[in-house]
Amino acid sequence: MKNYRLGIDLGATSLGWSLFELGDNNEPIKLEKMGVRIFPDGRDAKSKEPLNVSRRVARSIRRNRDRYLQRRNTLMKYLIESNLMPKNISERKELEHLDPYFLRAKGLDKKLEIFEFGRAIFHLNQRRGFKSNRKLDNTDKETGVMKTAIIELTEKLQETDSRTLGEYLYNLNKDLLKKEIVHSKPVRVKKGDKTYNLFPDRAMYLDEFEQLWEKQKKFHPELTNEMKTNIENIIFYQRPLQPQEKGRCQFEDGEFRCSFAYVTAQKFRIFQELNNLVLLDFDKKSHKLTDEQKAIILHALLMQKTATFKALRRKLGKEIAKDYTFNLESEKRKDMKGDETSFIMRKVDYFGDKWDELNDIEKDEIVTKILNEENDKEIEANLIGWLEKEYSLPEENSQNIANASLSK
Repeated sequence: MKNYRLGIDLGATSLGWSLFELGDNNEPIKLEKMGVRIFPDGRDAKSKEPLNVSRRVARSIRRNRDRYLQRRNTLMKYLIESNLMPKNISERKELEHLDPYFLRAKGLDKKLEIFEFGRAIFHLNQRRGFKSNRKLDNTDKETGVMKTAIIELTEKLQETDSRTLGEYLYNLNKDLLKKEIVHSKPVRVKKGDKTYNLFPDRAMYLDEFEQLWEKQKKFHPELTNEMKTNIENIIFYQRPLQPQEKGRCQFEDGEFRCSFAYVTAQKFRIFQELNNLVLLDFDKKSHKLTDEQKAIILHALLMQKTATFKALRRKLGKEIAKDYTFNLESEKRKDMKGDETSFIMRKVDYFGDKWDELNDIEKDEIVTKILNEENDKEIEANLIGWLEKEYSLPEENSQNIANASLSK
């Protein structure tokens, strides 16, 4: 029976193989077959972006659309049950001819018929405003553009003395409304990648809903607090983000790994890499770092977010910078990570110099609270108050710390 050896070369977009017949001493004596299978790149030819990114975006759009339709149907069903919308479909169709912006502006001061009020409420659900996921959105460029547009819109509401978003939009388009039955849409245009013409947030819609309900309740005693709570939940409820479970610790059996945001974890990573660091001369011979050299590099990494290998060599002296390289240094890797958490917290508008006065236990306690309050406004408010009281920090600094985006 003949012996064979199969050789496989696995690449990013190909799989090469060859089959050899072996002799008595297990050395190849004959090439039986060979070939290669080419796979699609899996990336866009121009942008080099993975194809699953566009699929994920499309899937997200479909999900959002499905949730919106489900929310709209649920709201309409409840409005009909609560007699805020007519049961007859043709009567509901007639209400579509009423301008909702006119109703939303009028409802702040005057009585609306009960179905008109239902029409205004239903319209609030059509666009319920942007609600940030806070820390996840902090590094997102598109979210930054939205927040800038929200701030600009808030200033416009103040400048025009508009009590609500609906009143502002109605006045903005009043010259287009010749009659109450005329239906028009306000301009909502994204002017480019950098700016929006108009972009409201969720709080504006919530505030308008509150003002409309309180005013119309005076004219319609049948509007109960239970109805208000149910409608508010239908329109404005947003599912909390699903927490991402940490991986298991490789050192402690059954325990989850520690978050890299902790100062102790940052130091562990720094010490680990520092102990693996050696100098290489032109002949690629290794030279261990002295205790003094390690201390210099350690101080630099503890004080900086990152430090380039080139800068670290300069700190060790001109001869080191000129004649040596580090073993961890390569074309793909040019620097070492420092204490990222402490680098953020040392900023003037965070803890400033007070951060270095704290011990590691205190620092990790602060990090724990920051991680635990993520995406929870109530816990965030408690954290801000705790920071102001415990560390005598200004409110602005405490807010920055509570919103800090830390390593996971």
